[in-house]
Amino acid sequence: MWYNIFCRGGIVVADFKNRLKELRKEKNLKQSEVAEKIELGRSTYANYEQGKRFPGKENLIALADFFEVSIDYLLGKSDNRQSAEKIINKIYDDQELLDFYQSIKENEHLKKLFNNSKQLSPESIKQIIKIIKTFEESNNNT
Repeated sequence: MWYNIFCRGGIVVADFKNRLKELRKEKNLKQSEVAEKIELGRSTYANYEQGKRFPGKENLIALADFFEVSIDYLLGKSDNRQSAEKIINKIYDDQELLDFYQSIKENEHLKKLFNNSKQLSPESIKQIIKIIKTFEESNNNT
């Protein structure tokens, strides 16, 4: 069943049960409340959190939808809660984000700048923004 497939694929049931419990607690819900909302028996849901059972495909999808996370996140395959599709849809819904995404995608220098800036402290980012504004003001004055 799914349990065997996922275990062979390197996913540990502990990742799933821990994430499931964490997500439920974030919403301040009891196991019975989650079970009711996704139309499961309370003991079935409790068994998921205890690692005694693993959901089939339909229940796995229902859990991911209910908690608004990707299946990969639930399974511990990714630390990104949202699926790439949802993130891309949000980018396309925001013109400013879309322009930013297109600029980075098309310009190797911007791509390098963005990749190198991921590890910077907030203070360093503020300094870089000041430098960029100085360049912009300089270009506007000439």
